[in-house]
Amino acid sequence: SSYGTQVPRLYGRMRVAGTVIWALPLQERRKRHRAKGQPDQYTYSYSASFAVAVSSRMIAGVGRIWADGTLIRHAGGRFTLDTGFRIHKGDPDQPLDPLIASAQGISAATAHRDLAYVVFEDFPLADFGNRIPALTFELIADDGPILGRDVLADILPGLFAPDAATDFPLSGYAASGSSRLGAARPIIEASDARIGPTPSLVTLPEGAGAAARSCVADEAG
Repeated sequence: SSYGTQVPRLYGRMRVAGTVIWALPLQERRKRHRAKGQPDQYTYSYSASFAVAVSSRMIAGVGRIWADGTLIRHAGGRFTLDTGFRIHKGDPDQPLDPLIASAQGISAATAHRDLAYVVFEDFPLADFGNRIPALTFELIADDGPILGRDVLADILPGLFAPDAATDFPLSGYAASGSSRLGAARPIIEASDARIGPTPSLVTLPEGAGAAARSCVADEAG
């Protein structure tokens, strides 16, 4: 996970890093240790509460999670450490997260609707150098493989005519880029797409089907 990076639009199932979108200051806890005839000793522990955006498209769920490469959440949902955890799937009407609302106030907090994100509450940092670790997530955006044509139709609505050239399954796909056309380009290229005679035209090959298949790049920006 990182700060300030683009949140991709996810399809299928894949492992991705998230983007930290909100965090509270680290929480410090002090524990006193007493021994007869000895001065008191103190140990300190730290935890973090933060939110991580994982997809700009609604997801079905979250599977495993890794922190600095170490598995901390199993596929069934069991954590290897003691942390609060909530999933917001990106519903267009999803409610405020209670922790964010409590920290910022209901009037100032945002529900991040249409954005899938997770919230960790009191995540223990002792095993990660007392810092928020690099997190990666197994994201289930769709229940099964999704076809390339369906991804293109979603990214380029009204600008793409599906046909057999893009009728191939994708186990997972992360759409990102400076434009919608840029986000779709890897699938177009995998379908033997070519840039047309003008820089603004993207066309699938003639052998891909009889339907007209073109999209205008400036309309897809």
